Amino acid sequence: VYVTQALMAERTTRIGLGTGVAAVQLRHPALIASSAATIDELSGGRARIGIGPGGFEFPTQFEMRPDSPLSLMRDAIGIIRAFLSGGSDHRGRAFTAAGAKLGWGTRPIPISTSGRGPRMIQLAGELADGVIVHGLNPAFIDYVREHVGRGAARAGRGPGDCEISVML
Repeated sequence: VYVTQALMAERTTRIGLGTGVAAVQLRHPALIASSAATIDELSGGRARIGIGPGGFEFPTQFEMRPDSPLSLMRDAIGIIRAFLSGGSDHRGRAFTAAGAKLGWGTRPIPISTSGRGPRMIQLAGELADGVIVHGLNPAFIDYVREHVGRGAARAGRGPGDCEISVML
């Protein structure tokens, strides 16, 4: 996906470039941060990050069952933000990063998370710049808004601080 984004960065000037959802179980958050920072530099500041814990196939086909998908995501967001702000030290339940840094200056890049369940959507409202969901049903979008708002309130943020995007 990052090679495709690099090619798109060379041929476009205005569109944002981001991962629909990169699974943090397959790429360490430090690698996601580094890749996104590279795309951001190539594109003149148009990178976006979309991450998720992994889809249904992870536990069923790959036998990857994290203790807590919420911990995976909380740690991933912490590490990505640390790397993009020039730091690297983060010790979490699921991921650790210590002593490694990006070799060039970066800027904050918006992070969206993917989720379906209420706690994952609330985590987006609490920590992320956006949430990526599947589905256009108005009742489902109301459900997403409600849970984004709960997470945002828990963190002292407004619900508008977390953009809702629908993947089609």
